[in-house]
Formats: sequence, structure tokens, C-alpha cells
Amino acid sequence: MAHEVASLVARLSDAERCVREQAAKEIGRLGASAADAAAAALTRCLRDSAAGVRTQAARALGKMGEAAAPFASEELLAALADHSAEVRAAAAGAIGWLGEAVGDVVVSELKNCLQDPAASVRIAAAGSFGRLGEAAACGVAEALAACLGDPDVHVQVAAAGSVVQHMEAMAAALVSRLDASNVSTRLAAVRAIREMGEAMVTHTETGLLGALADSDFDVRAAAMAALVQMGKGENARKVEARLSTLQEVPETLKSKVKFEGSEDSPNCRRSKLRRGSTWSVGAATEPSLPRLLGTPKARQEAPSFGLPPSKGDRIEEFRQSMELTH
Repeated sequence: MAHEVASLVARLSDAERCVREQAAKEIGRLGASAADAAAAALTRCLRDSAAGVRTQAARALGKMGEAAAPFASEELLAALADHSAEVRAAAAGAIGWLGEAVGDVVVSELKNCLQDPAASVRIAAAGSFGRLGEAAACGVAEALAACLGDPDVHVQVAAAGSVVQHMEAMAAALVSRLDASNVSTRLAAVRAIREMGEAMVTHTETGLLGALADSDFDVRAAAMAALVQMGKGENARKVEARLSTLQEVPETLKSKVKFEGSEDSPNCRRSKLRRGSTWSVGAATEPSLPRLLGTPKARQEAPSFGLPPSKGDRIEEFRQSMELTH
């Protein structure tokens, strides 16, 4: 193993782009066992002139998991700003596998990736938050909720997977923000709860009912709309009962609620976690979800290079050396 890793690390400096790229890919297949010997070299490859090499290096670091965290966190953070969407997506996905040890700065930048113009980057970032632990997921609950209404269905799947893995903790975090002094924070929390749909009802209804008495008009309206949209039966009666205790419910507020709950509202998304829908809690925990979120595959077979002989002796030598190791 040590000889194989050393040989691959040496190939990372080869003059041929395809040799460097394949070497990074092969190191990734070795996983965490190659971290001590190869992670530092892979981080240097994140600055390679070829986007394909940078992509494979990021993926390889992700497949090393937490073992790569001491070497790769800062370099992967920089890769999130790469001009290549493929590299950004690979870096965003890799960060998720580094574990909860990644710093707040990395989490903050990964959150920004949820609004990346490339869907592949948003998918990778949304999936990573499901693996970074409760603290990270709760910190970006509003942003993940917004991804449930992303125009790309694969982003919706990745976000739903992350939400259901930390649902109770995220619900508690959002409810706690309903007591924030900042109106924008309270409003964003209510809207995030609504985005997450009926699956959040049992965890958030008490907080939403309390928000009906909020000092801000928009927060009250959003809370009413969330309860009406999320709870067609029992919750509708609770809303009516709560309204009866309020001294005054202006017609303007009722109109605001009607708009907030309509498809015309820019803040209203169809619930992706609603019971019986495609992204229900049960569906999101199916065995297929890890594949959708990019779980690294274990090494199962020797690589197939398929490189033309015209590329030169170094590539042929590389192929032969790899065949000897298998």
C-alpha cells in the first residue's frame, strides 16, 4: 500500500494533465488509508492549472473523509470560489465528508453555495449539510428551506435529505428564532417553517400560534399563512380559536394571509416534505438517498484508463505500473 500511494503521489506532478487527473482519482479510491501520505499533495492539486485535476483532487479529499480535514479544510474553502462549476461542486461535496470539525467560516461559505448559479453546486452543498452535524444544519435552516423550492428537482431532493436528518433540531432552532429581537429574523424563521411543510407541524405549531400575537404585521400574517397551509384540519381550528382571543384582526391582515398562502406569493413554495408527497420523511430515508447525496463509493475494481498510445511513454508506463499494483 505504501509503495502504491508513493507512486501515485509522484504522478500528481506529472507533466501530462491526464496522468495527474487519473492519479488523483486513484488516490481517492484508496480512501482514508491514504490520507497521511497523500492528502497534502492533493491539496496542492487544488491549485492545478487543469480543472479536471482540481475536480478529482477535491473528490479524492472528500473520499478520505475526516482523515483529510487537518490538511484540506482551507484549500477546499478556496476551491468553493473556483471559476469552474465542476470544481466548486466537487469541493462543496467534499466538505460534507470532512465532518463536524470544519470551521464556521467554511460553513458560511458553503451556505453561499446554496445560491450558486450552477445547480450541481447547489446540489452538492445542500447534501453536505446533512453530513456536517446538527449545528451546521440548524445554522442554515432558512437557506435549506428555500432550497426545497429550488427550480432544480435534484436540489430539492438533496435539501430534503438534509432537513429530515436533523428535523427536530432544526425545528427547535427555528422556533427559538421566533423570539428574536430582529423582525427579519423572526419573519425568515416563520417562512422557513412553512416551506418545510406538514412534517414540521408537531414540532412548530406552538411557536407559530404564539407568533400570531407578534408585534410585526408581516410576521403575524406569515404565521397565520403557515398554519393554514400546513394544517388543514385540526390546525385550522386552532388558528380560529387563537384569532378569537386577539382583540382585533384587521381585514388587511386577513388579505395578507390569503396572499401569503397563495401560489402568487414569492415566498410561498409547495411543501416538499408534506405527508404523501415525493419528498416525505419516509421517502427521504430510503436507501436511494445516499446515492442522490453523493455518498463516496468503495473501491471495487481496478481502474480502466482507456488512454491512446499516442500520449507517450510516461502514460504507458503509468498504466503498466498501476496494473502491477492490482
